[in-house]
Amino acid sequence: MVARYAWGRDYHNLVGKRLRRLARRLRDAGLRAWGGVDTAPIIERDWAQAAGLGFTGRNAVQILAGRSSFLFLGVLFIDVDVAPDRPSDTHCGTCTRCLVGCPTDAFRGPRDLDARRCISYWTIESRGLAPRALRPGLGRWVFGCDVCQEVCPHNHDPDDPDEADLLPRHAWLDLDRILTTPDPALTERFTGTPLRRPGPAGLKRNAALVLGNLGHDGAVDALRSGGLVHADPVVRAATVWALQRLGAPLPRTDPDPRVRAELRPLD
Repeated sequence: MVARYAWGRDYHNLVGKRLRRLARRLRDAGLRAWGGVDTAPIIERDWAQAAGLGFTGRNAVQILAGRSSFLFLGVLFIDVDVAPDRPSDTHCGTCTRCLVGCPTDAFRGPRDLDARRCISYWTIESRGLAPRALRPGLGRWVFGCDVCQEVCPHNHDPDDPDEADLLPRHAWLDLDRILTTPDPALTERFTGTPLRRPGPAGLKRNAALVLGNLGHDGAVDALRSGGLVHADPVVRAATVWALQRLGAPLPRTDPDPRVRAELRPLD
């Protein structure tokens, strides 16, 4: 499973291009303007709430009340005073579905997300291997996670994408194919999409972990032919863990200590 935002083309390109076009028009009108979409140390959701666009839910995600949280935010700064909009109110009520629904218990409290336990962090941003205790919680998520949004009552009937470039092209991934495709071909396949961010090694690491969680014996061949021989020791370590989960024979040893550490019995 792939987080919804990554089903189509990269939102950085889609939204960023339009922001740059708008900034040029503002500069042509004599204003200074600068902005971007998720590319600078700016907490866009806080600005969005202050501007009345939505509110930040207990899951730390920007929500349009009664409509959806599946949206993209961009920001433009300009050097002119404008009349402020009324900030949005919070509409979570007593609901805590996102906090209790997280598969890895990543929330320490409302709007307090511990990235060290977040599936999205471990499958996208991290170049390492998630701790053993967290790996079963990844479930079927091979890139990102939407659980804290899927359980939100404000997403009871989210709108379909209003852009053809955001329609689902990569909502599901063939994990055997991910593992056995050469790295350069995998990079080329996902060029222009968010799925390129973790790199081929990250995707293969994730595929191995999910195959271990799924528990299908048919995955052993792909794990051996694709994961166990990969140059990146993190991929090999994830593969060893998956093979253990499947009860398959393991290699005797490995030159990298991270892989050898995975050869110890599962708890």
